Amino acid sequence: MAKKKSVKTVKLKINPKYQSVVYALGFLIVLLIISQVIKFAISFNSPQTPAYTLSQQTSQPVWDGKTPVNIVLKSSTVTVLNYNPTDRSLTVLSVPDQTYFQLPQGYGAWPVGSIFKLGEEEQPGRGASLLKESVSSLLGLPIDGFIETSTADSQLDSKNIVSKFRQNPALNLLFLHNLKTDLSPLQLFQLNQHLASLRDDKIVFLDIGTSNITESKLLPDSSRVLGVNAVSICLYAINYLIEIS
Repeated sequence: MAKKKSVKTVKLKINPKYQSVVYALGFLIVLLIISQVIKFAISFNSPQTPAYTLSQQTSQPVWDGKTPVNIVLKSSTVTVLNYNPTDRSLTVLSVPDQTYFQLPQGYGAWPVGSIFKLGEEEQPGRGASLLKESVSSLLGLPIDGFIETSTADSQLDSKNIVSKFRQNPALNLLFLHNLKTDLSPLQLFQLNQHLASLRDDKIVFLDIGTSNITESKLLPDSSRVLGVNAVSICLYAINYLIEIS
């Protein structure tokens, strides 16, 4: 019968001369791990795209996940997501690029499709905040957040973008990570969770370009835009969107 080989335990001995160095190195590694964990925790609750908050008065989270929220979404067109977590409803309002109106802060009249680029030409760029302020002025409602889709999704229309937001959040992390937004990663994940659980009959899609509040208008340079009646669009927003105090 073969004899079983005994397994000897080898203890690693540290040369006393280097013992303090090894302990110090171990302590530094632990500190590095802790700092990275803290950094990740802070970034998870900070704006995903800090540059989009530079021209705002605060970079604090724009949504607590419990109150109604209005978010401007920039993809193939400008869209307003109006979500009410109380009655679990979503109104998606498309604003065609040709929608022409007076911007705040003396910028004059521009088509909505040109506003983001107009703001980005400033130093520092403020395309996101200018678009939020302009849409807020147009609708007479506060705008709480801004989302810009990635280059890969930039040609998707509002229905397809909303469809992406309604996918399982656990399987949607790459899509959320590629968004440029003043919302934090945690807020994006919460929004995805909320929208993923909505019933289809709780989602309404609207387009002011096909409503009776816009009309085709010819500018002096012969370009054609959609003129907007300020009173009519404010009444339209009051009727279809949740007003947030």
